[in-house]
Amino acid sequence: MTDEELVKFREDGYKIHEFLRSEGAGPWELGRRYGSEIRIGVWPSQRALATAYSVSVSHVSRCIAIAELSGNIVNVFGGSDNLSFRIGEKLLRIQKSIGEAEMEQRAVFVKDLKLTRLADLIEMFSTGMVMSELNPRLSVVVEENYKTISIQGSDIKKLIPHIGRLEKAIVDFLVAVTESKACKRRAKAKSSRRARMRNASGAREAS
Repeated sequence: MTDEELVKFREDGYKIHEFLRSEGAGPWELGRRYGSEIRIGVWPSQRALATAYSVSVSHVSRCIAIAELSGNIVNVFGGSDNLSFRIGEKLLRIQKSIGEAEMEQRAVFVKDLKLTRLADLIEMFSTGMVMSELNPRLSVVVEENYKTISIQGSDIKKLIPHIGRLEKAIVDFLVAVTESKACKRRAKAKSSRRARMRNASGAREAS
């Protein structure tokens, strides 16, 4: 990049940044711009860019981090202007936990289910399910042999992509219930032993 080109890029950068800020652009869009300008050499570092645009280094760093989210994920929230720092950073934590490929898959589920409520969007990315969408139209039936349960309802197809997670959730629940019952039995036995000990001690003292 020649000196003349650098001057022109920086002049354009000032104008674009001022415009984006005046329009209330979200951190994702700003981060894409910041990252691009640093990559092509308009600014040598985040600190230089921050100084040039009179923003904090922290602001620049957070915007660039949020810009790591794909356009597909941003679009299901209705565009970058709807993606705040709080939501963007929450999604980044989820992405770090489950990986980019799974985030992309969950974005597809969001589109397929036509989810729009923020709480439902966050729940889908966090857990891979949206129970509020399923509960009203699903029922669990226990068969007469008490060894089989079936899930019935008009929205059953929405569960199909999540069968693995549903199985794990059921297993985890059964383990938790079993452990809870065992803890209660141990606590009851412990209480009985202490009661017998107190009674025996009282009888000895009385004698």
